[in-house]
Amino acid sequence: FKDKLPEIGRQMTAIVRAEKKANKVFAEAFDGFVALCRQALNPNLAAAAVEEMLIQHILTERIFRKIFDVGEFMQRNNIAAEIEKVVIAPTSRSFSRDKFLKELDRFYVAIEAAADTIPDFSEKQKFLNTVYEQFFQGFAVERADTLGICLVDTFETMEPDQGELQFTTKENTDRVKKQKEAPIFVVLGNPPYNAHQLNENDNNKNRTYAEGVDRRVRNTYTTDSAATNKNALSDPYVKALRWASDRIGKEEGIVAYVCNSSFIDDLAFDGVRKHLAQDFDQIHVLDLGGNVRKNPKLSGTKHNVFGIQVGVSINLFVRKRKPAKVKSAP
Repeated sequence: FKDKLPEIGRQMTAIVRAEKKANKVFAEAFDGFVALCRQALNPNLAAAAVEEMLIQHILTERIFRKIFDVGEFMQRNNIAAEIEKVVIAPTSRSFSRDKFLKELDRFYVAIEAAADTIPDFSEKQKFLNTVYEQFFQGFAVERADTLGICLVDTFETMEPDQGELQFTTKENTDRVKKQKEAPIFVVLGNPPYNAHQLNENDNNKNRTYAEGVDRRVRNTYTTDSAATNKNALSDPYVKALRWASDRIGKEEGIVAYVCNSSFIDDLAFDGVRKHLAQDFDQIHVLDLGGNVRKNPKLSGTKHNVFGIQVGVSINLFVRKRKPAKVKSAP
């Protein structure tokens, strides 16, 4: 399934782009959906990312519908319903979804048969997560850390309200509001770390959150840094540190991250270190090393536990409202 997806994805992309040029109805439907996505998810969302969203829906809708036995999946899921409106445009003119996906039929059947052996709903969710991870590794590995997204981007919750959305129900708006107001004491994660887009053709630039987390990073970490070059502070994992520090309880809480280790001693992160020491009472850092780029004697990815070239650390930031202590393990 994973090995077959790249070619299927390329074929589907070609169909979508051809329809955008030749089918006015599809082009209008697609442009309208792009506008909605930018309003709901991120104003900087590229049209290519929306293309991928459309294609992944076409390729995975059957799996969602069959595994969870939801015959009305497209009607009951707001985003799916809006995507389906866009899909219908090329389908009605020249595209047969069933015929196009016939090549993948044996994979769908195998996935569905495996899911049928799992009676528990939560276990089915775990199974689907595994399938979805494999899907992304085959379909859009270079963007696997930017697509998913739920109906709302976590960092977007710090932005000013974006108003009523045509495909966002009152129930979902209430759910987001409830999530924002709920007390959170533990944040656990492996935030993406990518300070720069290396290739403009990747079309995978870091997102900006001008009024929320970016402003908080700028007013704290950036302001209190003595570094001349502060570009590294645009890294998503830095935003994740700032967001989590603000989100957990003021009196107690824990942030547990596996992330880039550059914040430990790089000059550009002096402001980050200052605020972490102010924001938390205990900081436990397990530096796994593995920064190949800083060590000319090393090369490749075999020296890094995750098979990447940047250093990685496991970190526990604990808020107890007692004097700060920093403990470091080699």
